[in-house]
Formats: sequence, structure tokens, C-alpha cells
Amino acid sequence: MVTTLDIPDDVLQQAKLKAAQEGVTLKEIVARALKMDLARELTPVRSACSPQERFLKLSRTERATAFLEESKAMAEFYAAHPDELIPDFIDEPRGESDEQRKAR
Repeated sequence: MVTTLDIPDDVLQQAKLKAAQEGVTLKEIVARALKMDLARELTPVRSACSPQERFLKLSRTERATAFLEESKAMAEFYAAHPDELIPDFIDEPRGESDEQRKAR
């Protein structure tokens, strides 16, 4: 769709510079910025759903991005807090704990 936008000169110059640095068109920069802004507006609606529903509504790319961001955040946290214990996610049968098995 073709439309006319009135963009402040300083914002347009920054957008053109960003497009040149990234080697993409100004159209791509503007479309990406609009998508990001609109996605932020939808966040409260998404947060009203259960975490499972929100996860299922994500595309594969969005899921991968979410996992990557979570992994980076965890890595940064544990790098900054080396004394914290990393959770043990090994699946064990429910029932006896390590301590109970050792006591036998």
C-alpha cells in the first residue's frame, strides 16, 4: 500500500542513516519500527492469556526468539551471581529423593 507520511526531519535522517548502515531500504526500517511499536501495544492483551496460551499463539520464530532471550538472560544472571545454584532439571521418577536413596 502506498501512503504519505509526515516525518520530522531529524527522525527521517536517523532512519535513513540506519537503513544505510544496515543495507536495507527506508521502507523496511519504517515497516519494522511500526511492527515493533504495534507489537508493544498488543502485549497487554497477550499477557491476559495464560502462559501456555501465549506460548501457543507465538510463531516458531517468536518462540525461538523467546527461548534465546531467556537463555541469554539466564546466562547473564548466573555469570553475575556465580554463587547461585543452577537448578537441576534432570527428570527423575517421582518418589524417592537422592537423600532417601542414599539412606538405603
